[in-house]
Amino acid sequence: MLFFMSTDITNKPREKGVFDNFTNLYEFSKTLTFGLIPLKWDDNKKMIVEDEDFSVLRKYGVIEEDKRIAESIKIAKFYLNILHRELIGKVLGSLKFEKKNLENYDRLLGEIEKNNKNENISEDKKKEIRKNFKKELSIAQDILLKKVGEVFESNGSGILSSKNCLDELTKRFTRQEVDKLRRENKDIGVEYPDVAYREKDGKEETKSFFAMDVGYLDDFHKNRKQLYSVKGKKNSLGRRILDNFEIFCKNKKLYEKYKNLDIDFSEIERNFNLTLEKVFDFDNYNERLTQEGLDEYAKILGGESNKQERTANIHGLNQIINLYIQKKQSEQKAEQKETGKKKIKFNKKDYPTFTCLQKQILSQVFRKEIMKKARRRWTRQGA
Repeated sequence: MLFFMSTDITNKPREKGVFDNFTNLYEFSKTLTFGLIPLKWDDNKKMIVEDEDFSVLRKYGVIEEDKRIAESIKIAKFYLNILHRELIGKVLGSLKFEKKNLENYDRLLGEIEKNNKNENISEDKKKEIRKNFKKELSIAQDILLKKVGEVFESNGSGILSSKNCLDELTKRFTRQEVDKLRRENKDIGVEYPDVAYREKDGKEETKSFFAMDVGYLDDFHKNRKQLYSVKGKKNSLGRRILDNFEIFCKNKKLYEKYKNLDIDFSEIERNFNLTLEKVFDFDNYNERLTQEGLDEYAKILGGESNKQERTANIHGLNQIINLYIQKKQSEQKAEQKETGKKKIKFNKKDYPTFTCLQKQILSQVFRKEIMKKARRRWTRQGA
């Protein structure tokens, strides 16, 4: 079977039809919500009807109660994470590693790297040497992790994963406190969900989202328990501290390299009122454990920029390096143009930039898009 379609290829404008006057007159937007409802055939198998058991559950409010519990769990997790972040900031602010332990850690990293690059020995010998150094490195890591565990244990981190956590939430996050947090964080887009709701009947009294069985938070507590693990597991505070220290050591070596070149970093010291020798000293790593310290370190490396104009108001080390590279490349091009002689191309790979440390765990800001579904009809019904 063949189908033919005629197309008007002329430039003649299309004449308006009678229905054109009925379009775009009353525009509106509508949000559609979907849900899964259990269905089954009726007794005669002629029609599909709602499952009787589900109807009974909905009739007696079991489904609505289940939804409220799910909402309570989400809100409790939100505010518990705030308490965890505050505890982490407080404890890490008081944590101090001994310089000799940090120096030993760095020495072992250097020995392993040196061994890997050694071409004068066999691979079997390399493996043997690497194995011995890694044993020493593991001991050095355990010394730091033990210190992390001691400071958190002495500051009572267990309260946030105990049966009393909901009581802590109820005492701390009253409606007045939540309103205060909303006012303080209005400009940075943090949205704090309500901590109380009204029943469907619209009664004046409100109920707390925290008035639930603490057992609903068991999985959340298991996850957060891993956060304080002293075994250096992935996504634990200890692992993040070790990973950041290794980055810190690489940056320290890079700075030592740049000290012998003709790059001028004095602008950084003037702008931030500091000395780079102290910034890259091992003792200074103790100042880079909290998120505030990490943010300051990131500014030293990357500068402070104007996000609207996308310009760097204050240069960081990496901007100085990039400007130096651009200057050298321009000078080389100008010299080649003037003399007509080609020289070895300036290799910017010889001038790597510094690496920022990773953000501290749970340091992210709870933005509106993260909690956009946090307020549901529980807070609107009866309002």
